[in-house]
Amino acid sequence: MNLLGDDIKLVDGDIAFTTGNGDSDTVSGIDCLLQDITEELQFPYCDDPDHPDRGNAIFALHVSEEKYALEKIYIKQEVLSILSRDPRIKKNSISIQVVFGSEISVSFSFVTINCIVVDNLVVPVSQGVLL
Repeated sequence: MNLLGDDIKLVDGDIAFTTGNGDSDTVSGIDCLLQDITEELQFPYCDDPDHPDRGNAIFALHVSEEKYALEKIYIKQEVLSILSRDPRIKKNSISIQVVFGSEISVSFSFVTINCIVVDNLVVPVSQGVLL
């Protein structure tokens, strides 16, 4: 087993089947970690009844320009909480930037427990909530 994990590969939230024999594709290592983080950041909090702690509360925000500064702090804290819960990430290595545009995105960097550097990974975390 890989130190950073092994999992079924997801494409747009669905299981990837690209092999001719019907087996699902898998991801491992850094690809598994990045898939897990991306999925967690793009999943609304409490949307999975079997895992009520899964996901994030960013989707509940209705962002307006007047509140950008406060909402940036909230989003940054939410992302930090998600990344800090993952034991594969060194907690003191996390750096996060929030980007407002047509959607809310976060750009973050961190170091894994086996010293792989992930630099400036950009993940959209919400769509259609900008007011």
